[in-house]
Amino acid sequence: MEEVSLVAETGRPSGTRPARRLRALGKVPAVLYGHGTDTISLTVDARDLRSALTGEAGLNALITLRVDGGQHLAMARHLQRHPVKGTVDHVGQGLAERRAS
Repeated sequence: MEEVSLVAETGRPSGTRPARRLRALGKVPAVLYGHGTDTISLTVDARDLRSALTGEAGLNALITLRVDGGQHLAMARHLQRHPVKGTVDHVGQGLAERRAS
């Protein structure tokens, strides 16, 4: 199965207004969660996310998230799309495996 790599940034503010500002800058708010780990609020680049989810594997693509020097293998579990445009407004990524490197 194809693995796609994305760079994610931590420390995003929560709320409607900050999320709208992120989307205007070409970023997508995201959440990384999984069993035995804390939930991490992230932002990913919208173009990179779109290319990752429209590849050969589609929405089932394994995504390697590079966050603060660490790597996490995840899948897009929950996508929230804009009702008219169809763009991704928010993504929840379930942790598939934690990588130490």
